[in-house]
Amino acid sequence: MEAMGSRGVFCPSQRAFTMVELMIALLLVSSLGLGISIYLQRSSQSLRTSEEGGDIEQSSLLLSRMLSSDIRQAVYLNPSCVGNAATDEVSTNCADIPFRGGIVPLPGLNMESLSSLANVQLPPTLEANASSLTSPQDGLRILLFDFDQDFHCPLDRTLAVNPEPTQQRLFVPTTCNQLEVGGLYVIVEEHGSLSFSNLLQVTALSVGGTNIEVEHSNAGANLYNQVGSLVNSGFTRNARLYPVFVVEYALDEQQNTGLYRREIRPHPGDLSGFGEWQPVDALVESIQFTYVSVLSNGTAQTHLRTMQFTADVGNNGVEDIRGVQPRIIFRSQRSTEGGQLFANPMIPGSPQDSFPRKDHNFFVALQNFEL
Repeated sequence: MEAMGSRGVFCPSQRAFTMVELMIALLLVSSLGLGISIYLQRSSQSLRTSEEGGDIEQSSLLLSRMLSSDIRQAVYLNPSCVGNAATDEVSTNCADIPFRGGIVPLPGLNMESLSSLANVQLPPTLEANASSLTSPQDGLRILLFDFDQDFHCPLDRTLAVNPEPTQQRLFVPTTCNQLEVGGLYVIVEEHGSLSFSNLLQVTALSVGGTNIEVEHSNAGANLYNQVGSLVNSGFTRNARLYPVFVVEYALDEQQNTGLYRREIRPHPGDLSGFGEWQPVDALVESIQFTYVSVLSNGTAQTHLRTMQFTADVGNNGVEDIRGVQPRIIFRSQRSTEGGQLFANPMIPGSPQDSFPRKDHNFFVALQNFEL
């Protein structure tokens, strides 16, 4: 007995788990695991929902800042043209001015067709009714100032006639040595409380004794001068020049790859100056730009994607454009798992899918009311 006791003593109180106890333990572990799984699933779904909204919110913020920066700095053009009471010495219709207010919406145009507008003239869709446009999408063309605080280029006031009324040329002092062939400029002049301007591209520069002769004819590789821009436009030797460049925004509808931006900066080595399209935001599914102007009686007027401005003689035939209202539809790249369906609110009858969307509207006021 002692020998057996030395190897160990059998104790009846020590026993294995019963089947019932094992089942209870397994049930408890399973319940705990199920609870953890549900918690993780809900946490994952909450994180996914947050990501769906987060990427749209970030895109909305960044794009709003970019568009606001460009639109606010747009050149304000109150052009010398037929119907503008600033002067009656004009030969160009206001409807033919390429840049009205320094901003031109391009309804129904995508990135490819924007590139084909090499003459920078108004496309036919700008004269159409908004209801007749084939596409709800817009592009945008903005004319921006392009100079630092030191730029100063008035016309030569020592000449009796400047610019010459019968030729596409003008004269500036030799101090305007920053001008370059191919460059885009606006000629600006004030008439009392009014100011008006025209866009021109320099086609030749000739330095004389006391001044520089600036040619801006429509011949040759010039893509930007409007017909008859300065022949009888009423500018005098009190006018001055400012350099500008063009920014364009376009939605690539064909490839569905979002919004793009490019700059147009002509120079002697490239008289067209078209830059490469750069991707801005792949989440942009649709975009529109609406003008807001103010009539002479103080009434605000909204122009729905066309350039048909009503005559307002008391306000010089061209309403003062006070700002632009972009409307942007963002589409998340992450689909929701909650079963919700979404459609593009800008396009009636558009198909629904599981990708959340945001309809973002905001207003941008122009800063350059007077030049």
